[in-house]
Amino acid sequence: MSRKLISGRYLVRDDQQVKHLFLVRAHDPGKNADPEWTIDRYAEDTGETVPVCYIRLGHIIPFKSKTIKRDYVMVIDLLKHPQSAGQLYAQETGRCYACNRTLRGGKTASSGLGGKCVREMKL
Repeated sequence: MSRKLISGRYLVRDDQQVKHLFLVRAHDPGKNADPEWTIDRYAEDTGETVPVCYIRLGHIIPFKSKTIKRDYVMVIDLLKHPQSAGQLYAQETGRCYACNRTLRGGKTASSGLGGKCVREMKL
């Protein structure tokens, strides 16, 4: 599940087509282990990030037992289609979904990743 996921910003639409911004960060657990991930939702009303869940050993674990079902459903969608969620972020903001730098156009704009990020990730 996390193999296609990279640290960055992702937009996901809910069932009413409202867009929600998620921040995904990888944490290196050490040698020869898969990264652990945290996923936060950006709360537009307060400008703060709200922890939603973390992923460890392929399991999604909510930070709180009160994680909103809507957030959980959107995280599942993000994990199923990370590239699409990243591209939506890039299309809406004009910024690379990995590093948040401004996209210059061409191939990088359509992929959602800037040229430097593509080279660094060897995509």
